[in-house]
Amino acid sequence: MTLSLSSARFHLSRVSGNKKTGPIPVTTTSRNSCPPTCAMRPACYAMTGPLALHWDKVSNGERGKGWRDHLADLATLPVFSPLRLNQSGDLPHSAGKISRRYLVALLQVIKRRKLQAWTYTHHDLAKGENAELLRRAFRSGLTINVSTESVAAADAAIAAGLPATITVPSTETRTTWRTPERNLVMVCPAQRRETDCSQCMLCHKRGKRVIVAFTAHGTRKKKADQLLQEVSHA
Repeated sequence: MTLSLSSARFHLSRVSGNKKTGPIPVTTTSRNSCPPTCAMRPACYAMTGPLALHWDKVSNGERGKGWRDHLADLATLPVFSPLRLNQSGDLPHSAGKISRRYLVALLQVIKRRKLQAWTYTHHDLAKGENAELLRRAFRSGLTINVSTESVAAADAAIAAGLPATITVPSTETRTTWRTPERNLVMVCPAQRRETDCSQCMLCHKRGKRVIVAFTAHGTRKKKADQLLQEVSHA
């Protein structure tokens, strides 16, 4: 899919009502920002419930703004604010290549406001300059976690100098373990005890060789488990 940056829509919730993130600013990006190659698309958590309804309205233009106005909104957030980007959606792209124009402008806002920002991406690291853009973001203070569905992919992202997360089956009982490359995997603290992103911030800042794991959950966890099994046998 080829996406014009002008067709992407963005929405800022200054105080999230999502109990998983806690009362912090979060953004939503239109569905056309997601890469069609995402392995977990059929089990995406954002495809059900109230978030799906909100995402629909952002995607069809009923809510949200264009990218320039959206960045202007972000520039009014208090200095040092935590910021969860893309609670649904991904980074805008053209044919799978992340928009350099958008990302560079976003990094300028984050730097000026000293925002503690993080997000996740399913974009292919091998496409265009995607990997280098993600490394540039990380050096500039924006943590863009590479979302993976296998230990091998997570290890490869770490080896490429990028932060990584991994989705694991709902049946996973371990809370920490080591990968074959000796990277440390830690299950999201909010899935292990009473906390939220506003208190944790592990996805924003952690050791370079720490992978955050998310166990499949919610109404589509069985579908997620099935997809993860398919990926592991691919």
